[in-house]
This record gives sequence, structure tokens and C-alpha cells, in this order.
Amino acid sequence: MKPTSRVSKHPQRKFLTVLSSLLVVFLLHPLTAKVRTGTITAPGSMTPVTYSFISYPSLQNNYTFSGTVTTDGVIGPLSATDVIAWTWTISNGVNSDTESGTNLDAAALVGLSASATELLVDGNIGEVVFQGPPNTYLQYGAVLNSYNAAILGGIRAWSATTTNASLGGDPWVIAQVTAPITYTFISCLALIRLRGHLPEGGYDGQNGIKEDWATRTATIHG
Repeated sequence: MKPTSRVSKHPQRKFLTVLSSLLVVFLLHPLTAKVRTGTITAPGSMTPVTYSFISYPSLQNNYTFSGTVTTDGVIGPLSATDVIAWTWTISNGVNSDTESGTNLDAAALVGLSASATELLVDGNIGEVVFQGPPNTYLQYGAVLNSYNAAILGGIRAWSATTTNASLGGDPWVIAQVTAPITYTFISCLALIRLRGHLPEGGYDGQNGIKEDWATRTATIHG
């Protein structure tokens, strides 16, 4: 007689396996860590957050664009000093420039804000400039209906005419947090376990990969 699957005998094992996997994902996720430690609402204990710039190729005149912005962890409207580090690289294969800084110019900062996952610029009145040396800059000029970049002391990389929703909607989405691959892997493992647990010898859940019953029978009755 074909032996009964161990999952059907011990359904609590399946439940505990799934629960433990999901708990790992919850505890390791960066946003969970911020909520757990109070860094979102307690300025004195905030942890810096790094966002990756978003490239909008259709507006960038065949230039590639990448980089990061690091804030002090404030969620909501940002001041010039809430940005503690930034770097960008703009290139078309012939002309290339990388610039970086440790804050922003308060005189050219209107409507910049942060969520736990995105950096945003007000699509109507916003303006943010990541200024390098003279005549070298990355400008989000929603108030001017423009998105501009100049490199190497004056080479205009792009000058795009914009609307209030040109960069990902209104407000503009200029950068976002990229989740580590580790969390994706753990999440996938949790989903796999929803279809069966991982006993010794492989899956034996009713919806998982079935074991070789001839081998199992030989082991049980041998």
C-alpha cells in the first residue's frame, strides 16, 4: 500500500515552515528595520537611506545616466542639508562626466521630498540642482518645464521640455531604493514552501515534487 505523505500527517510543520520564512523576510526588510527601530519618526536615531537615480532615456538625448543620492533618513520634505551625499555619471560613449557632492544648494532647492522608497520633486513648482563645477550640473526644473544636464564645464548633454508628469508622474520620481537580491531570494523560497515543505530526501507535499514511491517503499519495508 502506498505510504501516506508526511505533509498530510503533520500539517503543522508546513505552517511553521512558511511562517518562519515570511518572518525572516519581514525582519530583514529595510523598511521594517526603520519602523522597528523608530528611525522614520525619531530624527536623533535616523539611518541614512541611499536612492538610485532613475534614467529617462527618451528625454536624455542618447546619453546614459546613473548615480545615487543618500539622505540622512528624513521622510517628507527635505532641506539642502538632508542630502548628505550624491554622485552621478552621464555619458554618450564619447563625452563622459562623473560628479559628486555632500549637500545641495539651498537657493536651488524647492519641492524635494522623500518617501521610504522614492525621492520626489514637485511636478509644478519643484526645482533641484545637483551642481558640479561651473557649467556642470543635473537639473530637475519642473517649475521651468525642463529637465537639463550639462557636463565637462559646458557641454549640454540634454535639455528636455517637460510637463508636470514627464518623469514618472506628478510628483516627479527622480530616484528610488533598490531592494537587495537577498530579499527576493528569501521571498521566492517562502513561496516555494507554500506548495510543500522540505523534508529529508526532498519534497513530498501533495502539490510539490513527488518522491519515488518505489524507493520510499523499499526504505520503509526493507
